[in-house]
Amino acid sequence: MFIKKCGEYYKQLEDRGIALKNIERWDDYEIVRMFGKGLNPTSLETARKNIEFFTESLVCNEDTLRVVEYGPGSGWSTIMLMNYLKKGFPEKKVELYTVDMSPHSVVATQNSLDYHQIPWQTVLENSSVEDIEKKDGVITIVLEDFMKFTQKQPNDYFHGYFSSHGTAYLSEEEYFNLLKFLKEKGKRNAVFVADSLDPLYTVELNTIHLLLCSFFPSLPEKMKEYSYSKSLRSNSKYFSGQEVKKITKVNNAESRLFYNWNNYLLSHFKYKYLIRMMESIKITTDVIEEYREDVYPSYLVNTLVKREELNGWKPFDNLPKCPLYITNCGFFLDK
Repeated sequence: MFIKKCGEYYKQLEDRGIALKNIERWDDYEIVRMFGKGLNPTSLETARKNIEFFTESLVCNEDTLRVVEYGPGSGWSTIMLMNYLKKGFPEKKVELYTVDMSPHSVVATQNSLDYHQIPWQTVLENSSVEDIEKKDGVITIVLEDFMKFTQKQPNDYFHGYFSSHGTAYLSEEEYFNLLKFLKEKGKRNAVFVADSLDPLYTVELNTIHLLLCSFFPSLPEKMKEYSYSKSLRSNSKYFSGQEVKKITKVNNAESRLFYNWNNYLLSHFKYKYLIRMMESIKITTDVIEEYREDVYPSYLVNTLVKREELNGWKPFDNLPKCPLYITNCGFFLDK
């Protein structure tokens, strides 16, 4: 149903007369993996913690709170972000713009917002937020390259920027240029929070361990947090030849959400859903392995902002703790 509705929305984009760009790797198989089945509670909880921190760090002294999300994926982070913004700033109007160059991400986000009954509008490229109709509580989805979108926006306008894995696929120089423009477009004390995979970790989970912990969710409390098998060598241009640790067992707070949910499914004889959850976690770990070497990890951004042109960005020192294979960064704008 989800994929079918995404296809309908994709056709609507085509009918609007825009030449949709085919992104490398994006075929039907990849769309199903990224937007249809590759979701699990652990990745959602990591994003939720970063969104909560982001929202609590925002400063808004105006009637309207303005936030940009870079890379909505399938829209789950967008939904959580909007909910936290409205909860954290109940007296403010909220303008949330979520930007992605992938039409598949755009239609998946539209679909997810529909499911949660959150109103949205989609704007095509070459748009400044000053020209977009603004309605309180309506999320604006923008089909546009991150950099091109950012350059078109007014200076001193936004209160914050958030990205869960979206900015991680920029090159180092692209990341630098984006932060330089965000510095111009953000208000004083504007917040930037992002997360990414860590290219020096991969995950190949032991199926028997997953099933045991699903049958007995208290079992992980007696085990060490991570177990490993034979390491790999990195082909990442940022970490060429360095050791990549392969995690086979995870017993952290995020994984316990997965085990407890599976146990609930077992206790209610929902075996088909359990099989889907096991498929989902396998898809997720496959994606980690296939994509990790393309990533510019969030912890390298801490070094990037030390360049003179970015010296207005000041790091937070109390960011949420992530699982080993995910990393985050956060800054506020002192200008």
